[in-house]
Amino acid sequence: MARHLNIKRLIVAGLIFAFLGSPLHSSHAQEYLTLPVPGIMVNLSPAFNPPVLKGIKVYPDNPFRFDFILDKGDSKLANGQLKNESSRLIKYFLASLTVPEKDLWVNLSPYEKDRIVPEDFGQTQMGRDLLAEDYMLKQITASLIYPENKIGKEFWDKVYAEAMKRYGTTNVPVNTFNKVWIVPEKATVYENKESAFVVDSKLKVMLEQDYLALEKNTSVHIFENGAGGQSKSGINALGSQIIRQIVIPALEKEVNEGQNFAQLRQVYNSLILATWFKHKIKDSIMSRAYVGRAKIAGIDVDDKQADEKIYLRYLQAFKKGVFNYIREDIPLDSQASDIKKQGIFPRKYFSGGADLDKIEKAYQGNSNARSLPRLDNAMTIEVNAKAIDGDFESGSYKSLLTVWDEVQPSNIKIEKRGRFYLVTAPGRKGRRQPARPFESVTTPFDPDAFNFNKIPSDEILWEGMFQGKTLTVIKQLWPFAEKHVLFVLQRSQDRPQIIQEDDLKLAIGIVRNQPLKGFRLAFNSLKAGASVNHFHMQGFVVPAGLSPLENAKTTSLYLDDGISVERLDGYPANGLFFQGEDADKLSEITGGFIRYLQRREIAHSVSITPKGIYVLPVNSNYVTTFGNTWSFYELMGFILHLNDGQDANGITEQTISEEMKKVTIREDEFSRLCHAYFSLAKFGLHLTFRQVVFAGGAKLILPANISEADVSAFEEGPNDYKITIQSGGSQLQPAEHWGYNSTGFSLLNERLKLLESIQGFAKDRKDAKIPIDVLDWGCGDGTGLVALKKELGRLKIDNVELIGFSDKLYSEWKEAPQGITFITDIKYLEGKKVRLIYSHLGIHHLLEKSPREISIVHLMQLRTIMDKKGILRMFPPNNSPVELLKAVFPSVRVIDEQDGDYEGAFYAEASLANKKDLAMVRNGGIDFDPNKMDLNIQNSSNGIKFNVDPAMLQRIQNASGFTPVIVNIRPMTDLRIFLGLTDSSQNAPVSS
Repeated sequence: MARHLNIKRLIVAGLIFAFLGSPLHSSHAQEYLTLPVPGIMVNLSPAFNPPVLKGIKVYPDNPFRFDFILDKGDSKLANGQLKNESSRLIKYFLASLTVPEKDLWVNLSPYEKDRIVPEDFGQTQMGRDLLAEDYMLKQITASLIYPENKIGKEFWDKVYAEAMKRYGTTNVPVNTFNKVWIVPEKATVYENKESAFVVDSKLKVMLEQDYLALEKNTSVHIFENGAGGQSKSGINALGSQIIRQIVIPALEKEVNEGQNFAQLRQVYNSLILATWFKHKIKDSIMSRAYVGRAKIAGIDVDDKQADEKIYLRYLQAFKKGVFNYIREDIPLDSQASDIKKQGIFPRKYFSGGADLDKIEKAYQGNSNARSLPRLDNAMTIEVNAKAIDGDFESGSYKSLLTVWDEVQPSNIKIEKRGRFYLVTAPGRKGRRQPARPFESVTTPFDPDAFNFNKIPSDEILWEGMFQGKTLTVIKQLWPFAEKHVLFVLQRSQDRPQIIQEDDLKLAIGIVRNQPLKGFRLAFNSLKAGASVNHFHMQGFVVPAGLSPLENAKTTSLYLDDGISVERLDGYPANGLFFQGEDADKLSEITGGFIRYLQRREIAHSVSITPKGIYVLPVNSNYVTTFGNTWSFYELMGFILHLNDGQDANGITEQTISEEMKKVTIREDEFSRLCHAYFSLAKFGLHLTFRQVVFAGGAKLILPANISEADVSAFEEGPNDYKITIQSGGSQLQPAEHWGYNSTGFSLLNERLKLLESIQGFAKDRKDAKIPIDVLDWGCGDGTGLVALKKELGRLKIDNVELIGFSDKLYSEWKEAPQGITFITDIKYLEGKKVRLIYSHLGIHHLLEKSPREISIVHLMQLRTIMDKKGILRMFPPNNSPVELLKAVFPSVRVIDEQDGDYEGAFYAEASLANKKDLAMVRNGGIDFDPNKMDLNIQNSSNGIKFNVDPAMLQRIQNASGFTPVIVNIRPMTDLRIFLGLTDSSQNAPVSS
C-alpha cells in the first residue's frame, strides 16, 4: 500500500498562477504596480511595516489645509521618494472622501466583467491599486492550498481524512474555488481638538459564505466546483470548515503583517483617517462640495483603462488556471487488488477579494493619551487641497493666457537660408543643463538629478489646474525662440521625460485655442536632445506663422477613424504627420506610434501644431553640428547657431539638408519601421500581433514573436501547423491533419441559419459602409467560410468581415479569397463588436472537455467581443452546453425543428438582448465600505466647527475635484505636540 501511496505525489501538469504574459511593474508613469512574475508560486512574505498615514490635523479657518503624520515604517525613503509616497497616500485619503462608501470595493471575477470595480472608483489610484492587491490575494490563496506545500498538505490531508471518516471514501469533489474576502475588522482612533491619530487597525479575512452572511445577501449565487458539475453541500461545507481552521489564519496574518499586502494596509490607514474626517466634520466646504460626490479629477490615474488591463490579464490567468494542478491520487480506501481495475484516481485542485465599505463596525476609540506611541521615524506633511477647475474655456485657461505678458523679448536674430532659417540666440551657450547621455529613452526619473522641482519660485510664470492636471509654465532663461517657455505637466509627480496620450491631448487643446499666431508646442525624448529628465514640453512662436516642417509635402499612408497618417515627402528628415479634428482620436493614434518607438528604444521629437502632430524618429548617435545639439527646433527647420556669427555664411540650405538627413533615422530603416507598424489595419495591435497576406487574398493574424522562418515554412510548405509557446517566444510546428475539419457550408447553414441571420443584419444597418463582423469559432480548413463568402457575393451583401478562429493553421487557408481573416487568438478581437458568432462543433468540444469554470471564462471572452445586438449560435448535440450558455448570457433559446438527421434548424442561440439582472457571482475581493468598520474613537468630542464662506462654496461646487499639493515636509519627533497635548512649538521645517 505504501508503494502505491508514493504515486500520490506525482505531479502530472501545471504550476501555480501563470498569470500574465509579462509582469505589471512600476513604469515611467507609475501606471502599474509590481505583481508577481508569471509561472511562480507566491509564498508568505516576511513582516514589513510600510509608510502609512497615521495622523491628521485640520484647520477650521482653512478648509483646504491638512497636516498628516507619515510613519515611514521600515522604509528608507529619500527626499524625492518620500514626497511621491506621501502624495500617493494622500490621494487614497481624498478618494476615500469623495467616492461613495458603497462603492469602496473591488472584485476580480471571471464571471462579472461589469462588476470588478465601480466605474468612478476604478479611475482612481486607490481603486486601481486595490485591484492589484485583489490580484495578489488570488495568487496567495491558491499558493497556500498547493498540495505540495506545508499548509496545503496539512489542508488536503485533513480534508481526505475527514471525508474518509464521514463518507467512507476520498473520491469526493471539494470546492476550493471562490473563497475569500478582505474586510475591515477594527480601527482605533485617538482624537484631540482638530487632530486624530490611528492607534490600531486590523483587517479580517473571511470565507465567501461568511461574507455573504455578513451582507445578509441570500441572492448571491456561488458556482460550485464539483466533479462533472455535481457537488454535495456537505462535502463543500467540509472543505470550507477546514479552510477556516488552516488557511484563513495564515492568510489573515499575511494580510495584516506581510510585505505582500503592504499597499493594502496603506490604503486602509488612509481610509480610517477619511472616515474620522467624515464623522467629525459635517459643515466644511470639503464636506459639502466633495465628500461622497465622486469628484475624482486630481486623484485619478492617467491610464483610464488600467482596471480593464488588470482584469483582462487576470482573465487570461484564470483561463489557464488560478492554479491548475493535477496529481494522480490513489484514494485512501483503495485496496491493492483494486488498483489495476480502477486505475489511479486523478484529482484536480483548482482554486480561485477586498470589501472596505463597512468600516463603521471596525472603528473604535481610545481615551488614554498615555498609551500613544513614540514615533521615531515619522514626518509631518503639510498639504493644500487644490480645487480643479474643469471648465477649459474659462478660469484656468484665461489666466494661463496672461503668461505672455511676462515673457520678455529675447533679441533673437533670424535669417532665411532657402526654405530654412538660421537662428542666433545671444547667451544660449550659457544654458543651465547640457544634454547628457541617458542610457534609455525611458530612463526613470532621478530625484537627485536636476529637475523642475528644484527651480526658484521666481522662475515660475504661472501654475494652476488645466484640464484636470497641474500645469506649470516656467521661464526659459536662455530662449532660442520668441515667447519661449517650458510647460511642465504634473510637476510634483516627478514624471520622467516620456510623453503619453493625455499629454498630447492637452497640448493639442492649448495650441488650437492659443491666440498667439504661430504658437507651437514641442517635445524631445531622452537621447533626442532633452537635457532634463523631468516631463516638459517647449512652448514658442514660429516666424511667419508656419515652420518649414509644416510647409513640407506629405504622402498619405493610412486613414483611421478620420485621422490621416502621412509620411513626409521631399523633406530631409524622415517622419510622420498625424492630422485630424478629433483631439481624442488624434492623440490616441499618435500616442500608439510613440509608444511603439519608446518600446523599441527609438528616440523621437514631437511637434504639436493646430492641424496635427509631427513625430520624427531620431538617430540618437548623432549629436551636434553648427555648434549646437540638434533637437525638435532644428528638425522643424530653425537651425540654432551658437558660434556667435562665425562660419554662418557656410550654413546654406544644402548643408542644412545634409545635416538633417543624419539626425533622423535612415530612409530604409524608416520604411521598415512604417511597414512593421502599419502591417495591421488596426492600431494598438502592433505590439502583440502580425499580419500575413496569402496568395489567395486571405489574411492570417499571428503572434508578433513568430519568426520569419516559421512563417515562410508555413507559407511555402504543404503542412498544417500549430502554435507552441517556448521560452524564447511562440513557434510554429508541423501538426497532423485532422480529418474532421471541412464541414460544408450547406450543413452549417442548415443547422445554424447563417445566411438568414446575416441578411437580417444587413437589412437593419443604416449605413452599408458599416461592416458586419462574423466569427466562425472552430473554422477548420475554412471550407465553410469560403462558401459563405461566395453566397454573400451572390446575394450582393457587401462589407461583411468574415473571421475564422482555429487553434491550428491549415494549409487550405492559403487559397482562401480576400475578405477572410484567420486568427489563432481571440484576443485579437478585443475592442471589436462581432454581430454573429457561430460554431458547429468547436464550442461544443471545448465545453465538453473543460471544467465548468474554464468553460464559463471562454464564453465570457466571447460575450465581451459580441455586439450588443449580436448573437451566438452553436450546434448542441446535447443539453449541457445550453446550461453553460445560460450561466453567461442574459438570453438563451434552443431551436429544434428537425425532420431528419440534418434537416431544419437545430441550434442554441445566445444574445445580450433583453438584459436582466443576473445573479451576482463573486470571486472574492476587497470590501472597504466604512459601514463595515468597527470604528472606536478615543477621547471622542463634538464635531469640529468650520466657518463656510458662501461665495467660496459656490465657486468650489463646480470644481471637478481636488489634488494634493505638498507644501512642507518636516520631522515629527513628538506626537503629543501634533495632537495639541502640549504647548511646545512645532519643529522647524527641513524641506519645502
